[in-house]
Amino acid sequence: MRFGVRRILAAAVVGALGAGTMAAPAAAATRVTYVNVSAGVKARWGVGAAVRALDRYAGSTARFGPCRSGAKCIVIREARRTPCDRYTRAGWAAGCADLAHRTWLARRYTITLNPRLRDPGDRSRAARHELGHVYGLAWHHAGDCRLMMYPTTRCPDGRPTLGRLTSADLRRVRAN
Repeated sequence: MRFGVRRILAAAVVGALGAGTMAAPAAAATRVTYVNVSAGVKARWGVGAAVRALDRYAGSTARFGPCRSGAKCIVIREARRTPCDRYTRAGWAAGCADLAHRTWLARRYTITLNPRLRDPGDRSRAARHELGHVYGLAWHHAGDCRLMMYPTTRCPDGRPTLGRLTSADLRRVRAN
């Protein structure tokens, strides 16, 4: 099995920091990700369902609560301005995943979701899309509106996007 340098180095750091507290090998295969999100944002954006769906694909386990030192953590917040607003024709983005500080040591990611997006289905699709970036589909956007990584929540004809992942997407998510 092939392992990336980041994963090997991260395992060495975790092993050195947690000597004597490591889980049994079978449990160590599950990767824990902490998701720091308020109850209101979690409910309004369907974050719980989105995280559970991506966990199934990624083989990780999300825990809702504050970030833990040394663990991968996703902070999800709501704001009317996102770092991605400048890249859109409309002047505002439904959501934005800040991956600028993504390194094997600093594994904290921030997702900003814009409350201007009102439709509950669109909100859920936007949350799932932004989580896809954090789960390994970093700079990837799909040209097919049936896919989760399509850059908007609606197809050009107004239909909602379907949120599917390609086999290549699944490989990226599992490897992350």
